[in-house]
Amino acid sequence: TAALSERELALDGGAEPQAGTAAHTAGAHGAHDPLRELLTRRELEVVELMVRGETNASIARDLVLSTGTVKFHVKNILRKLHAANRAEATSRYMRITLGR
Repeated sequence: TAALSERELALDGGAEPQAGTAAHTAGAHGAHDPLRELLTRRELEVVELMVRGETNASIARDLVLSTGTVKFHVKNILRKLHAANRAEATSRYMRITLGR
């Protein structure tokens, strides 16, 4: 992930779909986006909701999943981003997506 956070990301010049939608998740990330290579589509949806401060229960309702499934995705996100907790994972996600 160190290489991911150090690399600059180019933003798509087209109109960006509304945040939180499936089109946003699929369209906002380019084909060579390091996050798309690292996280699954569903993990990207979950981490975007985590960034908004949503709880596991709220994420489960929004994505029509069980809370156990959300916990599984969160655990995978933490592992893949080498984060110790949700705050660190969301911070790393923001740094990667904002190119900082």
